[in-house]
Amino acid sequence: MKPRLKMDGLLLALVVVVSLGVYFSPNFFYAQSKADDFLDFFGLLLILSGSFIRMSARGHKVACSPKGWGLAQDGLYAYTRNPMYLGTFTIGIGFTILFWPWWAALIFTVLFYLRFRPLVAKEEKYLTEIFKQEYENYCNRVPRFFPSVLNVFKIKLAYECPWHELWQTKESRTIWTLPLIVFIAEMIKEWVLYRGRPSLSTFLPLILALIVFGIVLAFEYFLKNGKNPK
Repeated sequence: MKPRLKMDGLLLALVVVVSLGVYFSPNFFYAQSKADDFLDFFGLLLILSGSFIRMSARGHKVACSPKGWGLAQDGLYAYTRNPMYLGTFTIGIGFTILFWPWWAALIFTVLFYLRFRPLVAKEEKYLTEIFKQEYENYCNRVPRFFPSVLNVFKIKLAYECPWHELWQTKESRTIWTLPLIVFIAEMIKEWVLYRGRPSLSTFLPLILALIVFGIVLAFEYFLKNGKNPK
């Protein structure tokens, strides 16, 4: 096993252990059900969005550079140089606010930066050596991580993230496995943290998040401009 993967596994195990300890400390969490419901709703939306970003980025890279040597500069790569990391960060924030106190998102952000900043710097050095001026021009044009807010609203999903590219890698499995994990974890949280049996109201914010996400995709790919995804 690679040292990096081994370290990530150890960190993940530590997070799981700490999470179980926090679950037995209800004072860390919101007592108001409305606040908890909102965080559940928003958290799952972030997880779905992050999964979508990773699906699109991975699928587009495979479609445009099947041999792995082309520099992807369109699709989501036209808005951020690291859409895969951006998707991972979005998923992580979603899980954090779903199952931890809201302020844990700040801690996660710092840890994510410390973990991935060296990886990004190493990758950028490698790409500069391979693509030289082409990559430097790309860096001057596209931000490293967070895309411009104005550009985000200009994205046309059906064109920037073609429907067929979303489903041609194993990354597409996360669009249903991650929500499944959320539903199971929510049941456990209800049993352990609140000492109650899960009911429909427990899952309602999560169901609403799935519906909203599905409506947005349906509008962007099937209804907007009256065109079907290719």
